[in-house]
Amino acid sequence: VLLSNRAQASIKQQRWAAAVLDAAAAILLDRGQTKAWSRYAAALNGLGFVEAAARVHAVRSKAPAGEDAHGVGSASDVLRAVLPEVWALPDGGAGNGKPA
Repeated sequence: VLLSNRAQASIKQQRWAAAVLDAAAAILLDRGQTKAWSRYAAALNGLGFVEAAARVHAVRSKAPAGEDAHGVGSASDVLRAVLPEVWALPDGGAGNGKPA
């Protein structure tokens, strides 16, 4: 929950890359965190990854609230499938990284 909340704080400050990384970490720890998925999508939108944010919503819509993202692979596999480029943000997630 801490990482998801920190992601939300970063979103409020428009620190999109930091928000993506915190939300992703929260998801890796607990794929059932609905707010973390929403924050991940919001941060992706902030970075300009609109299609990837839509993919996040599509993955989550296939899972009942509080359950794993439609039962495919590990959480890291799901995150990489949604947006592989995020794992290599140029600023390491420290600030307002933009897509390369």
